[in-house]
Amino acid sequence: MCFLLHYVAGKKKKKLFHAIANIRKFKKTINEHVYDLIIDAQGLIKSAIISRLVGGTSAGYERTSAREKLAAIFYHKKYQVNGQQHAIERIRDLFSQALYYPRPNTIPNYGIHRKNWRSEQTTSYILLFHGTTWANKHWPEVYWKQLIRLLNQKGLKVMLSWGNEAEHERSIRLAQDVNADILPPLSIEGLMPVIANATAVIAVDTGLCHLAAALTTPTIALFGPTDPEKTGLMGHKQINLITSLTCAPCLKRRCLYVPTSKEWPPCFTTLPPRLVIQHVTNLLSEKATT
Repeated sequence: MCFLLHYVAGKKKKKLFHAIANIRKFKKTINEHVYDLIIDAQGLIKSAIISRLVGGTSAGYERTSAREKLAAIFYHKKYQVNGQQHAIERIRDLFSQALYYPRPNTIPNYGIHRKNWRSEQTTSYILLFHGTTWANKHWPEVYWKQLIRLLNQKGLKVMLSWGNEAEHERSIRLAQDVNADILPPLSIEGLMPVIANATAVIAVDTGLCHLAAALTTPTIALFGPTDPEKTGLMGHKQINLITSLTCAPCLKRRCLYVPTSKEWPPCFTTLPPRLVIQHVTNLLSEKATT
């Protein structure tokens, strides 16, 4: 027992020393440049600490505006921002105050030009992002399968993206007996042309759907426990579909709702495939007329 405790303690000590060494290396790297201003758009304690480690003036949210109130103590300059806004609008507010320019009220322009990533291709396809972090943000697998069949019935091919082994295994199951291809493992940069060339994207609440929005690819995002009013898609031809259950958005990782059907998570039972395919049809019809 003593040997085991000593071994575990030794392992933890090595991890601690390794972490400290990485922090020192990171601090040295970020301080190789001189910055006029460091803006922390996250408003978290960990991001605020990093902003203070950099040699320069740090700016961020004041106490009542920050996602974590203690983060404000690390900023040299603090700005009040309405926390009830969409995350993009919060950042627009913060940046316009910190950099002294008029806050824009137009549809966001992300500065990523889709045409730079597009290729001359004749095959059209719908790209699906079925993977996300929280278990209860996952659309039921049976729904994905039904949706792929509905897309195939409209003559649309499907591409399945994945980022880890669990998502890869799900992709294999979803691709069986349908017209769907599984993408190889790709970096963010590798995904850019795939997203840019897609006819449309359908996704759960994941960062990749926001990348699709930034590329102006028509996108449908499926929201269950999270709130599209705060973190939904913004831009032209971007659709946020949210459950109609009264408990949503709960913003909780663990669903406490007692389901009345076998599908899980229960909040997505109000977002069935037939509803999603209607929005896909409308998006494609709109694209054909523009």
